[in-house]
Amino acid sequence: MANRASTSLRARLVRLAKVNPNLRPHLLPLLWADGRSKRASLISDRVREAFESEMLPEVLRMAETQPLREVRDHFSKELDLAFASKAPTYLKLINYQSTYETDVAFLNNLKRAMDEWIMDRLMGRRATL
Repeated sequence: MANRASTSLRARLVRLAKVNPNLRPHLLPLLWADGRSKRASLISDRVREAFESEMLPEVLRMAETQPLREVRDHFSKELDLAFASKAPTYLKLINYQSTYETDVAFLNNLKRAMDEWIMDRLMGRRATL
């Protein structure tokens, strides 16, 4: 019952944000935090470690000069190519993959970790403005 109530509250917040654009800056962080807490358990510590140690330095470097969406698109394509061709990037990252995770699941989790980092970064920027 509690889950149903939280879903109902979330739906009402989404509707409120749609009809009141001026409230969005206040409502979106609440909606984002709720969604993030649900997804956090889907991404293993090993995936986070892979992203933070192998990808984040380059992501940070690119984010200094390019919009975060472009950085995300670039790395998403790079990951797809690396996994398809078993490139050196793949060989580094795959060391972090757990035994029960398929390559596709691991790749999707890496992309999810990157998306979370980007959303955190975007929300952090909005909070400081």
